Amino acid sequence: MFNTTLITLFYVLYFGLNSLSQPKTYNFTIEGTSNIEKGTIILELAADSSLYPEELRNVKTKVVNGKFEIKGNIPHPLAYRISYRDRAYLSELFIIDEGHQKIVIDTLLNKKVPQISNKIMSHDYQNYLNHFQELTQQYDALNSKWDSIKTQTNNKIPKEINTRLNQELKRLYRLTDSTLLTYVIKNPDSYYALWRLAELHQFGFESIFFTIFNSFDSTTQNSFSGKNLHQNLLKGNELSIGKKMPKFIVLSQQNDTLSTNFYQEYKYTLVDFWYSNCGPCIAQFKELNEIYTKYHQQGFQIIGISTDRQKEKSKWIAAIHKHKLLWPQYWDIDGKESSMFSIQAFPTNLLIDSTGKIIAKNIKPSELDIFLNKSL
Repeated sequence: MFNTTLITLFYVLYFGLNSLSQPKTYNFTIEGTSNIEKGTIILELAADSSLYPEELRNVKTKVVNGKFEIKGNIPHPLAYRISYRDRAYLSELFIIDEGHQKIVIDTLLNKKVPQISNKIMSHDYQNYLNHFQELTQQYDALNSKWDSIKTQTNNKIPKEINTRLNQELKRLYRLTDSTLLTYVIKNPDSYYALWRLAELHQFGFESIFFTIFNSFDSTTQNSFSGKNLHQNLLKGNELSIGKKMPKFIVLSQQNDTLSTNFYQEYKYTLVDFWYSNCGPCIAQFKELNEIYTKYHQQGFQIIGISTDRQKEKSKWIAAIHKHKLLWPQYWDIDGKESSMFSIQAFPTNLLIDSTGKIIAKNIKPSELDIFLNKSL
């Protein structure tokens, strides 16, 4: 009798505690229709992979006679995009929620939110759109202005005008962050807003992101994605303006490591993160070469850090020679060091003074030229 009681108590405690340690999940089913008759569609991650359970990071399914189905279990609402034919079609971000939901994919509507029937997309998403309506109009107006100037100048916008346009764009970026904050304060349980914050963080950390995150309710903060997003924000904070440049273990072509105090020899150093197949990265090289030649002897340096994968080393070296990059180049193999600091968008750059203090982030070449002209 005594032994039976002990065994029973053991099973109750063991399996009870074990069940408590397992995160709760919810069934979901997506019943999809599409204007394509057959093929493979992929659920692409809308944010860093660490925010998704491992089994939900590579989801794809076949389309048969214009229909498809995806089933699984999620810990809470998750954000995805749908792609088809190597991103010939790519939808905008949408949320998968628990339960049964229908989705309609029209590959003619590229970069648009697909029709999906769940509570978050029917209510939370619509509230979000209304909250951002005025800001969206400002973005549209700036894009129209930019396109008009490109046409008038045959795509050769003068530096002064380009600098003003970029300054206006940065103003809208800051307004986006503050508008998201006011939305979260009003809607602290919004998973749609959580994923928008995660998406913003991919383009670089901003100190306001902590304020936004802390404005979510405890359930959202302590969700699987919420906890991992918080860890990513902590990493990104290491590269915020005012912080000292941390050590990056990266290698030159001769397998030399980057000196810990590489910035001490120069008044200002630009650390440029790029990779060989990054179009926007390569588009800046011509201007950076001009700036380097103009200011290097006055105390300016550039350090290039490529995040090319192991198998693409030859492409990295070829790009250095093709674009005649004049400054020291280092290789962060597979982007491991960069990912530790949540560098996920490229190009990313950091402007550092001679003490190692980060004084600017993601500065445009035209802005850098103006800054160096005044400061050196």
